[in-house]
Amino acid sequence: MVWPLSDDTNAIMLLYGWFGAEQQPLSLSEYNMLVEWLHRHQYRPHHLIDGVCNSAEVADETDLSHDRLKSLLDRRITLGFYLEEWQRRGYWILGRGDAIYPKRIRQCLGSQAPPLLFGTGEINLLDRGGVAVIGPDPVGQPPSESTRTIANLCAQHDYPTITAGSQEIATVTAENVVSAGGRLVWVLSGRQLSKPLEKKIRHAKASRKIALLASRSPADPRSMPQEPEIGRLLIALCNSAVYVDGTEFSVDPYDFRPAMETYQSRRTFFVWSDEYATRAVDQLLKAGGHIWKNEQDSIAAGLFEVNTEVGSEARTDCGPELESLALLQPVDARDRPEDQKQSNTALENSDIDEQTELPGHKDPSEYVQGELFDIHPEISQGGEIWKLTRNDPGYPASIRASMGDDAPRLILGVGEKNMTGRNRLAIIGPDSIPSARIKKVCEIATKLNRPVIVVGYLRMAREIVHVVHKCSGSVIWILDDEELKLRLKSPYQQALREHHLIMLAVKKSDMSKNSGLIGSLAVGLADEVLYVDGSNFGESSKREDRFGARVAALGRLEICRLLYGRKLSPEGQQVKERGAKSWVDEGAEIHNSVEENPGKYDDSWGQVQLF
Repeated sequence: MVWPLSDDTNAIMLLYGWFGAEQQPLSLSEYNMLVEWLHRHQYRPHHLIDGVCNSAEVADETDLSHDRLKSLLDRRITLGFYLEEWQRRGYWILGRGDAIYPKRIRQCLGSQAPPLLFGTGEINLLDRGGVAVIGPDPVGQPPSESTRTIANLCAQHDYPTITAGSQEIATVTAENVVSAGGRLVWVLSGRQLSKPLEKKIRHAKASRKIALLASRSPADPRSMPQEPEIGRLLIALCNSAVYVDGTEFSVDPYDFRPAMETYQSRRTFFVWSDEYATRAVDQLLKAGGHIWKNEQDSIAAGLFEVNTEVGSEARTDCGPELESLALLQPVDARDRPEDQKQSNTALENSDIDEQTELPGHKDPSEYVQGELFDIHPEISQGGEIWKLTRNDPGYPASIRASMGDDAPRLILGVGEKNMTGRNRLAIIGPDSIPSARIKKVCEIATKLNRPVIVVGYLRMAREIVHVVHKCSGSVIWILDDEELKLRLKSPYQQALREHHLIMLAVKKSDMSKNSGLIGSLAVGLADEVLYVDGSNFGESSKREDRFGARVAALGRLEICRLLYGRKLSPEGQQVKERGAKSWVDEGAEIHNSVEENPGKYDDSWGQVQLF
C-alpha cells in the first residue's frame, strides 16, 4: 500500500516536489546535500517537519537558505490539495527512502536516483526488469514492424517491455505490447501522467499489466527540450535494450544513446537497423552492442538474461539507515554529470580529500588505509580496506612463485584477510557457462568448505558470488581497482559483513601493461583450478578469455581440472589437449549428469538475481 505517504516522503514532497510555478523546490544536488547533512547528524527528513531538527541548523552548515527551506516546508496546505487530487486519480508516490522504491533504480543510479517517483498502474512491474525498446523519431513502417516483433516476443515469454517518452516509437511500442497482451512499463514526464489514457491502455491498467512512471510531479510546469533523466530511468529498469534505428536527422531528447553507452557493461544491448544504418548504430556497436539478427540469436545473446546486480528480494525493509543509505551511494564518475563528480559522502574525522583519486592511481607508499571509505559509508561494516605490497611478509607466496616479476606490486583488499590463507578453488571459464552448471559446482565446493576464487565482473563471476553466498560459502573476488569501486555497493555488503566475501584488486594502469594480470592473480592464489567449459552457441565474445585466466591455468596444468558437458567447445578442447584432467572426484556427479542428461540442467536458475 502506498497511501498514506510515509512521513519522510511527505517531507521530501515539500522540499523537492513541484506544485505549480509559485515556488522553485530544491534541485537534486541541493537535496542530496541536505540528505548528507541529515545523515551526518542522525536526522531523517521528517525531523524537519516535526520540530526535532531546525532548518536554521541546516542553513548554518550548508549553502541552503533558512528562509527558502522554511518557505518550502510551509507548503503543507498546498501539498494536501494536490495529494487529494492525485489519490483520486489513482496515482501513487514513492520516496527514495521507501522500502517499496524500485531497487533497480536505487542500485543503478545511486545518488542520481530521483528522490520522488510518481506513477499509476501495477507497481510490482518496476522491479521485474524487461526489454527496453527505444529509438528516435520519425518511425517509419520498418521500425513499426520491429517494435511489433519485439512486443510479441516479450509477451510470449511473459517478459515486460519497457518504453519511454512521448515520441512516436514509444506510442507504437505501447500499442503493440497491449495488443499482444503483454506487460508494459512506460516512463513519462510528469505532465504526461495526467493526460487521458486510451481505452486499450485503461483496460491493460485494469488487468494489472501496465505501469506508468515519472520522476517529475504531474504539477511540474516546466517544459524541457532535453530530459536525460527519462533515458537513465529506462536503462535502470531494463535487463536488455533494443535500439530501433532512425535517420540521420532524428533527435534524441531523452539521451537514450548516452545512457546505453554509459551502462553498456551492465546491460545487453541490441541494434535493429536496415541497410541504411546511421552513425548512431556504429557508435552503439563500438560500445558493445549486438546486431539484431533474429529472435533465437537475440535470446541466445542475452535478450532475456536477468541483470544479477539487482537483489533477488526485490524490496526489503530500509531499516534504521537514512533513506536506506542507498540514496547516498555515489554513482561511478563515468555515470554522473560534471557538476556531480565529487563524492556525496565523507567520513567524520577524516583527512581524506573530497575528490580522492582511485587508489590504483597512487604509488603504494601513498596509499592510506581506509581511503576507499568515502566511496560508501557502510563499507567499514564489511571490513577495513587493506593493502599488500610485494615487500610485505604477508604477500601470498604462491603468487610470488607463480608470477615472479609479473606479480602485482600492490594488491588492495576488502574483507576477511585471513581467508586468503586457506585451501582455495579457482573457478574459471567463459561467460557462456550454463547457469545450472555454475550452481552445481559452487554447491559442491561449499559443501567441501573450500573458498572459491572468481575473477572479473561478467555474468559468470556475479552468479558464482551469488550462489556461494547463498550456500553460506566463501568467495575471493579478484577485480581491477575501478571495478572494485563499483562493487562496493549494497548488494555485497551483507556478504562482506558476514565474512563470506573478500575483494582483491590491482591497479587498472598495471593491466594496460599485462591484460591478463587479474586472471594470473586468480590462478596464482589457487590450490586447484577448475576450468568449466561453456556453450558452443551464442556470441563468440562470450567464450573469449577476457581476463587471461585460461592462459594462466595452462601454465599450471598440474593443478588444473576440466569440467564440461556433452560436447567440448574449442576453448575447452584446447585445455584438454594440453593435459588438464577431468574433474572426476568431487565433480563426477555433475560431469556424469550433464553428460547423460544434457537437458536436465537448464539455465532457469540464471533468472535469480544477486542478493
